[in-house]
Amino acid sequence: MKKLLLLSCAILLTTNNCIHSSEQQDTEKQKTLSLIVGLHTKTFGVDHLFDQKIDPKAFIAWLKVGSIVKNYVLNNSKDFLGKQDSSLVNAFNEIEKANNALVDGIIVTYVTKNYTDFLIKEAKVFQDIENNMHELVTQLKNTRYLTQSKKNAQDILISYALFIETTAKKANKDTRMGHRQDVTLPIMQQAATTAPPIPTTPPPAIPEPLFYEKEPTEAAPTRLPPAPPGTINMPPQRPLPSIPQ
Repeated sequence: MKKLLLLSCAILLTTNNCIHSSEQQDTEKQKTLSLIVGLHTKTFGVDHLFDQKIDPKAFIAWLKVGSIVKNYVLNNSKDFLGKQDSSLVNAFNEIEKANNALVDGIIVTYVTKNYTDFLIKEAKVFQDIENNMHELVTQLKNTRYLTQSKKNAQDILISYALFIETTAKKANKDTRMGHRQDVTLPIMQQAATTAPPIPTTPPPAIPEPLFYEKEPTEAAPTRLPPAPPGTINMPPQRPLPSIPQ
């Protein structure tokens, strides 16, 4: 009975707080959404992500969005007893991980944009980020929450994930590898860690090639002996061919 009374009081207090703070929550929600839109446009609002280097300060400002979204989700994902909703917190962690991977991938791709092998790898990374965020957004949209504060946190997370999904899709396209259906990460073969065994028997003799004629062990002299003094050393004359009668 005592626990039921405490729970009823908590629900009553929460309801009153929601009534008085609904306008404040909406204002904070719109402010957070506007911040996400503005910083995203400032950072990624270019025709091609890899034609020119993006200002590192813009990346730093965009990554700070994660901290703002985190604080909003943590403050608005609590239930009637003050316990945070694990589904909202876990969703934020996945989105934040994808956002960091997206920024790192864009930086790496700009540096290695002239190397096809690296472009193929990064295109696959952007494709994975896009697919993961699409699945997460679908999961969030299919989840029902009772309190308005959790619904607001849900909306913020969906918007945050959609911006990352859209940017990853554009990054994949801008690698100029996004149209290829065979973009896969290459499988690296592990190098052998042990040396090959040393043979205990000599290798078989290799037969001589047929076109090779082995030289005699003692070759005939190729130079004539020196002639006696006062004479001319002439080479032997070859016989003339006989003329038929």
